[in-house]
Amino acid sequence: MGPLLLSMFSPESLSWGGFVILILAMLGEVGVYVIPPRWEALHGAAVFGFAALAVAGYAIERVGDDAITANEIAAIESRMNRVITPEKHAQIVGLLKDAPKGNILVDSASMDAEASQFGDEIVSVLKDAGFNATVPSFGDRAMSFTRTGAWFAVKDAQNPPPQAAPIWKAFKQAGFTFTGHQDATVPDAQTLVIDVSSHP
Repeated sequence: MGPLLLSMFSPESLSWGGFVILILAMLGEVGVYVIPPRWEALHGAAVFGFAALAVAGYAIERVGDDAITANEIAAIESRMNRVITPEKHAQIVGLLKDAPKGNILVDSASMDAEASQFGDEIVSVLKDAGFNATVPSFGDRAMSFTRTGAWFAVKDAQNPPPQAAPIWKAFKQAGFTFTGHQDATVPDAQTLVIDVSSHP
């Protein structure tokens, strides 16, 4: 029932609509007492009908409220620090055990603690997977980037280094997505550069 309602209405609409239905049902329950006693059959039916309406209103409101809460939690989680857990670390290393090895330069924004931490975790994973993963010297590191997120940079997008695709796929399977582009400043055609900027 919930998924069907959410496919037709927004969580906010369901929450508000369910609340309105619940209030109307409660008012109806009170209003039942103005029905003359001689209409006893109508009185019983009305009581039952408004009670059913109250239950339906409450259920609809809960569907909306639960969806709103889930959306808020997802939004908070999306802003949490990017972290490669030990389980994800092991998963990526396992996926890359047979991948072609090559040079990787991980450049994370030095003025962003979260980006630096995430960049260090990427280096750790790649080293454990057998890659020659390094970081620029502090003076050569980017202080910041003009965009957010993390991405792969290669010298020639038509002929990327062989390690690029397996690494991209392994991180994607573990839940980390990188964009990619060609960059003439990449040291050579066989090196993959991973730039890590601030959290989107």
